Amino acid sequence: MNVLTWVLQALMAALFLVHGALMIAPPEWLVRRMRERGREPSWPHSLLVFTGIAEVLAAVGLILPAATGILPVLTPLAAVGLAIVMVGGTVYHLQRREGSLATVVIGLICVAIAVLRWTLVPL
Repeated sequence: MNVLTWVLQALMAALFLVHGALMIAPPEWLVRRMRERGREPSWPHSLLVFTGIAEVLAAVGLILPAATGILPVLTPLAAVGLAIVMVGGTVYHLQRREGSLATVVIGLICVAIAVLRWTLVPL
């Protein structure tokens, strides 16, 4: 069970590192493509950057405290924080009438990491 939890943590950390980085500094080709498809973000740029920074920090929080043993309680807290971000992401995509199944699944994986690290396989 510990190996499974580590795999889930690594996958979520990689996903949120990339997604957070894209929110902080999206490549011009991506911005152009989103505008062409009418998918320009309806949030202020500063909120996108803030969310991206939060995602990157939480991704680090999924791995670093658990790997170093320094404040390992931060790992499930990072997972809870990411689950909360995914609730917001789900609401955002539902309001725009976009697919939201991925955000729900990712949020549930984050909840599973938090539950596993607090109960079944604590650090």
